[in-house]
Amino acid sequence: TLTEALAACAPLEVNVEIKSDPNEPDYDPSFSIIEPVLEVLHREPRERFEVSSFDAELMARVRELDPEMPTAQLVLNGLDQATWTAAAEAGHTSINPHWMTVDENLVTTCRELGLGVNVWTCDDPEAIRRLANWQVKSIIANNPAEARKAMGA
Repeated sequence: TLTEALAACAPLEVNVEIKSDPNEPDYDPSFSIIEPVLEVLHREPRERFEVSSFDAELMARVRELDPEMPTAQLVLNGLDQATWTAAAEAGHTSINPHWMTVDENLVTTCRELGLGVNVWTCDDPEAIRRLANWQVKSIIANNPAEARKAMGA
């Protein structure tokens, strides 16, 4: 369950991604999953997680139900500057671009907009070091131990 997953990850920050793809057979345009997810998250310290999704409409619904909820807009192309502004204007705390679409300007500009940058899914040690030096908020990796080793942690 989500409760068990959050407990297992404590004290780490968790990216709670809500999948929502109209091309999938279980797609739910009413986004009925949001309220039970928020119910679980309301029992946790808010600094422990961000809710994310590629679906901007779903994310708007999360923000409508709880404007204080930390949220991150997942994006395929981080270098699309309109995405940064839209995420900031929507009230998100971060954007989550694919690591290969991130450069130092993106990280700096997002920070100026009040956005963190959580990159996904990077397993390249050299890229991990570069992203860490740019001060991304977090690096999502398949092997966290190897990612920490790459950063010298």
